[in-house]
Amino acid sequence: AVNQANYNSYAGHEVDMNALNDTISEASAIVEDGRGKGFSKTDFDYLKKALKYAKTVAKTQKVKFYTQETINYYERELNNAIFIYQKSNKTLTPSGLNVTINSDTEISSNPAAIARVEDDMRKAMSVFPQSDVMLIPGDVTGGNKASEYVWMGELTNVYNKLQSEGLFDKTELLMVRGNHDMGGAENLIPIGSAGAWNESTNSYDNNFFNSAYRVKVKGYNIVGFDANYNNQNTVGKTQNYLKTITEEEDYDPTKPIFVMSHFPVSGTVWGSRWSSSGSNAVGKYIADNNLSQVFYMSGHTQYDRRTFSPSRFGYVPRFRCVVLFQLY
Repeated sequence: AVNQANYNSYAGHEVDMNALNDTISEASAIVEDGRGKGFSKTDFDYLKKALKYAKTVAKTQKVKFYTQETINYYERELNNAIFIYQKSNKTLTPSGLNVTINSDTEISSNPAAIARVEDDMRKAMSVFPQSDVMLIPGDVTGGNKASEYVWMGELTNVYNKLQSEGLFDKTELLMVRGNHDMGGAENLIPIGSAGAWNESTNSYDNNFFNSAYRVKVKGYNIVGFDANYNNQNTVGKTQNYLKTITEEEDYDPTKPIFVMSHFPVSGTVWGSRWSSSGSNAVGKYIADNNLSQVFYMSGHTQYDRRTFSPSRFGYVPRFRCVVLFQLY
């Protein structure tokens, strides 16, 4: 009685539970029907997990005094889980583009590091075999000394091994340079991993070091640049690529444009020290030109070491993790 009296007199109970309760009802109906044929077991299990958390929040609200922000968070998470599950049947809802982001691989000559990178790539391709492209937003190697540029050769060896097994038959590999990728590493990268096909040379360009590139995968533009530098070769080329994309006849302002650098843009991650003048210059250009459809991908930050975390849309500032997502 005392607790109830305190609850009734405390403004914390004045929250709107309607949206959360409606979403719980929708999710409960889906779960009660069971996983549909052709739908992802992983996504169904995640939906059940999100539903469990949401129910707990709804049930204990009068005891825990959750804020409206917390309630809204669980409602959004459950809605996302519903969306992910409903889109997991690839026959009913084929995606426009499937992307794997494998950031900060930091390979070295250490056999354990080589085995870890190979294992991460194998797991990513196993969990998400439909991936159209795997992106590595920098720190491909874990070098700190100039001589450690040779470690890039280990990454190429892993890639070539997996490619020979057919794991990359339908998946492109693209990457950009990070602060731990020493000069000279660009000469050892996998062929075609940092540049577009050049008809005049009948080969792939290599724009890994102090440069930028633009490629298209299934009609989607991907722009990568070396944000260790802020000059015309890197930032200037990136801005020109973005400008050119918006001036092309097939430009669609609602279609995502992917931009990738190792360094994030200030204000998009915890701690401004993770950004660079190069990434910030590109971020400013994106903001100044209202390119809200840009999906900016980066690595470098060391706040989140989770692996295989699904993401939907926005900035992906992860450290040594694999993010899988699809566009519809």
